[in-house]
Amino acid sequence: MQRRMEALRQWTTQLLLRLAIMAKPNHRNQEVDYTITSLPDEVLAIIRTTWYKDDRADNVDEVVLMEDGQRGYDAFDAIVSAGVVGGANVSIQSAYNPQDLGIEP
Repeated sequence: MQRRMEALRQWTTQLLLRLAIMAKPNHRNQEVDYTITSLPDEVLAIIRTTWYKDDRADNVDEVVLMEDGQRGYDAFDAIVSAGVVGGANVSIQSAYNPQDLGIEP
């Protein structure tokens, strides 16, 4: 399990770096916010993605991601990556440290 977490962490970091390089420039500063908070044991994270159109907030999606082994970590990575690539602001709440989910400061 520890080896899988480390591999996921490295893969996510590399992906986020590649995506940041490829991201389209815009007039606003894109934000990724991470808050460590108490959540029920069965919840991996709550992810809010704010989508923008013409530099104005257009839509907000919220996903409550349940603990589901590797599938939960894969879903976390997919949701956060889609938001970052799409230019959205991403707000994450989890009981885990960000490094445990592949997010480096």
